[in-house]
Amino acid sequence: MGSSGASAAAAAVAMNELLGLGLSNDELIFYAGKAEGATSGSRHYDNVAASILGGFVVVRGGDVDRPNAVRFDPPASLAVCVATPVVSLPQRKTEYARSLLPKSVSLEMLVANVANASLMVSGFAKKDIKLIGKGMNDKVVEHARKAMIPGFDWVRSKALDAGAEGVCISGAGPSMLAIVDKGRSEPEKVLEAMRSAFGEEGVKSSGYVTRIGKGARVVKSS
Repeated sequence: MGSSGASAAAAAVAMNELLGLGLSNDELIFYAGKAEGATSGSRHYDNVAASILGGFVVVRGGDVDRPNAVRFDPPASLAVCVATPVVSLPQRKTEYARSLLPKSVSLEMLVANVANASLMVSGFAKKDIKLIGKGMNDKVVEHARKAMIPGFDWVRSKALDAGAEGVCISGAGPSMLAIVDKGRSEPEKVLEAMRSAFGEEGVKSSGYVTRIGKGARVVKSS
């Protein structure tokens, strides 16, 4: 969930509608990716693809190749808890968060991340929330960025104890996101546990329970 990607996606979808361009989803993702690059320093098609298409999206593409995106509908009982700590961050937050990432990673970390990402895709394909949660373990990006979030490890632990299937940083942070199977646990209790854990670290927070969105849509006034 990335704010820079969401704003770029909204602009691309709006211009496509306003000018009657008839762009395909992959073309919209390409141009939205260029826009995000202008505001945050680099293109990330995964952010804009999710904002445009909704659901869970796997996207492939680079600076030369046009992106190709595949969308999966989320399991019906999947709920999302978002807890946002009140912390001081740089103005260009996304660009700063990306600057924290290592320039190279070990083969062992690369293999672990690819394996976890594959678990997540398999979980969405099989509508298995527990499997999705098992895949939400990042050995590279999260390790570098969690210093931005006071009490990250404690909040994550308390969310899992309260019934979350998986926890991660939302977008560039500092929000934390937990997924919950509503058939097994109560999302409100998970969110309460996350906010309480922030409080124990001396950090104020806000939060809400939601679901995975259906993507960008055009709202026309009458």
